Amino acid sequence: MRSLTFWLKLVLVLGLLLVVVAGAAATVTATSSDLPPDEVVVRLRPQVSITTITARYNATEVGRLIENNVYFLKLPVGSTAVDLLPVLNSDADLFYAELNYYDDALPTGSQRYISGHGKFPVVEQRYISGHNVFLDANQNYTNTSGTPSGSDRWAWDAIGLADARQISTGQGVIVAVLDSGLVAAHPLLNSNLIAGYDFVGMTNQIYDFGNNLDDDGDGRIDEGTGHGTHISGIIVSAAPGVQIMPIRVLNSDGVGTYWEVAAGIRFAVDHGAKVINLSLSAPRLPPSLQEALDYAVAHGVIVVAAAGAGPGPNYPAAYSHPLILGIGASDRGDVSASFSGGQAVDNKVYAPGVDIYSSYPYNEYVYGSGTSMASAIVAAEAALLRSRYPEWTASQVNQRITSQVVPVSGTLPGRVDLAAALSTGLEVRYQLGDNGSPNDANLKPRLQIINNTAITIPLSELQLRYWYTNEDNKPQSFSCDYSAIGCGSLTNSFVNLAVPRGGADAYLEVGFPASAGAVLPGKSSGEFVLRINKTDWSNYSETNDYSYDATKLVYTAWPQVTLYQTGQLVWGLEPSGALPTPTATQTSTSLPPAVTPTSTALPTATKTPTPTLTPTPTRTPTPTLTPTSGAGGCAVTYTLNQWSTNFAADVKITNNGATTINGWTLTWSFANGQQVTSMWNATVTQSGANVTASNPAGHWNGMIGANGGTVPFGFQATYSDVNARPTNFTLNGVACQ
Repeated sequence: MRSLTFWLKLVLVLGLLLVVVAGAAATVTATSSDLPPDEVVVRLRPQVSITTITARYNATEVGRLIENNVYFLKLPVGSTAVDLLPVLNSDADLFYAELNYYDDALPTGSQRYISGHGKFPVVEQRYISGHNVFLDANQNYTNTSGTPSGSDRWAWDAIGLADARQISTGQGVIVAVLDSGLVAAHPLLNSNLIAGYDFVGMTNQIYDFGNNLDDDGDGRIDEGTGHGTHISGIIVSAAPGVQIMPIRVLNSDGVGTYWEVAAGIRFAVDHGAKVINLSLSAPRLPPSLQEALDYAVAHGVIVVAAAGAGPGPNYPAAYSHPLILGIGASDRGDVSASFSGGQAVDNKVYAPGVDIYSSYPYNEYVYGSGTSMASAIVAAEAALLRSRYPEWTASQVNQRITSQVVPVSGTLPGRVDLAAALSTGLEVRYQLGDNGSPNDANLKPRLQIINNTAITIPLSELQLRYWYTNEDNKPQSFSCDYSAIGCGSLTNSFVNLAVPRGGADAYLEVGFPASAGAVLPGKSSGEFVLRINKTDWSNYSETNDYSYDATKLVYTAWPQVTLYQTGQLVWGLEPSGALPTPTATQTSTSLPPAVTPTSTALPTATKTPTPTLTPTPTRTPTPTLTPTSGAGGCAVTYTLNQWSTNFAADVKITNNGATTINGWTLTWSFANGQQVTSMWNATVTQSGANVTASNPAGHWNGMIGANGGTVPFGFQATYSDVNARPTNFTLNGVACQ
């Protein structure tokens, strides 16, 4: 079913339903009798059998969430969930019982809400020509065809997508799209799909194929999967290397239950999704949905949710958990879009949500507007980051998204900047070259330079330093066993330190001539297999060398091999102590013959999405300043987000001293029995009431700059009645404010 031009604006909020009949401007108003009176969700206590509960209430099991003992039940004829709910909630064998629909009073305002099937409702605001495809979050769609012109790529240009895509394509990341299903054969999507699931009616039929049949069994022929198709297309356009896992939780009317969404979240987590996009919202957060969100977060999955169009709070976006990202929509002027709703808690960050070009059934493309579209853009950003920086935690990814933003007029959070988020500068990856031989006659580091920026960087601007100890200060020679750009394109020098540092009294510096080429955006220099030995072939003792790490058996980002650009430290930490003073220089000729210089690419997708973007590589990496050691006065900011008997604390340490702190330990004690359960950005341990958070020198989050430098970390914990802020923080033994 298609319409050449249509304009639908719909809002997804729980408990209401609107049906538009195709080809006619008509609505069917549902009545209270359409609510599912015999559906209930219960959570069993441990050791309680579901057969005990179904027998007790003569109910039938429809579905289950095994991990937390939650069941979806259908009550017998004549029983209603509303009447039975007080009995169920007083049952000692149950933690809770809840309705499977929203049953609060209808909201008021200028929008026309129509009470419906007790699931995710839809609100019509305006349409041109009838169409039975329902979409969420205040959508505005206009059909088109072909590739958008330059002015219509405004959203991609605003967020720096061309630059971001030079750094990452999202390769290898699974993004679960919990939505209305999608058209699997659409040319933008057909090579980016993996198996999903249909929780609408539990039929596991995700797709309507456009074959004049009711494939998904919901009584409609070829009904629109337009919303899920459009959302998935946005994600693939921005991150063409991802795999989309379509999980259908909304029917053709944009209607779904809490159970379906909760079950969909758990399915996504259990089947490898690293990002979940929820372009949907509802006015409350029942226990089953909250537990599903907690389950995702506990498994390191990033959850991105549309802020919706209603006044809010709109869930899941409004869930106060710090790792749930609620997304508002901004327009071409970086102003909050007129339809973007919710309260402050709903909007963790903004993204473009007006006139976003993407796929639509069946082989078409349309421009769509809504917080749904904004959410999809941020889900794509999360996938780009997870692919490029797989060692980052979900908390680190979320922090990167919310910190790398540009201002949005009239709002506190900013609008995402994908180019800034993806561009983290240069890094060095290290691999041990002589496994099991720390006391032989060779040092064998293997190194790569990675360009995490959108600009081309000449190798001639770069210098690598490998720090070690040269026992007896004997003469040494350098060899290149392999270089991706040819061993003849490497220069080398040995430098002895006037004052030894921790784990080093010398370093090897490797440089590059002007003919060596460059490291391309988002690419690697390729491998450098190096070898150092003493001219008398006596042994080294590498175990305590600063740059040596016997655990690095595969290439790993390693800050203890430092990198300099035009003499400025841009990656890593030098060993503590005095600055290096050259005392002698030796140069030897590399042994193997040179080869033609090349640049080795990191994994990228082979599929070119529509539209083609023109990169604008104008950004330059920000140099990292050389740290010095020391400590000073400190302050601790402790921000709580509480729910039920759990809480998350975001902690920021500020160094007010005049010297940089390399390696830190923060201690405090809880006064009310709080117990840490998980943490991020630091190692957090607890013994009784006493808690210690720490990061060593050399850790990416282990240095606190002087004169106001900060580091963040956080943790999740449980509490009972009182959750007071600790007041006895000490940093490296010094009391903090």
